[in-house]
Amino acid sequence: FFTVPAWADVPWILALGLVTAVGQLCFTRALTVAPTSVAMPFFYMQLPCTALLGFLFYAERPDIWIWAGAAIIAGSGYVIARRESTLERAGDKT
Repeated sequence: FFTVPAWADVPWILALGLVTAVGQLCFTRALTVAPTSVAMPFFYMQLPCTALLGFLFYAERPDIWIWAGAAIIAGSGYVIARRESTLERAGDKT
């Protein structure tokens, strides 16, 4: 159930917002200096790492639909990265 955060939680919420913003800036920078096909596998590592942290800290057990969704997301990202890489190489030859 939702409860309104206490004032003691505000520094933690602000710190979480700052870390999230810095992480997003770092990821955006990574996409500007490296090919997407190199950077995206690191991005998709968020899925199993988040599932592991949820299990360790909150005793959440991901069900089959979580893993199925993660596989679809990671698989589609892989297919798109491979396709773009192939198109880029084909464009270099012409």
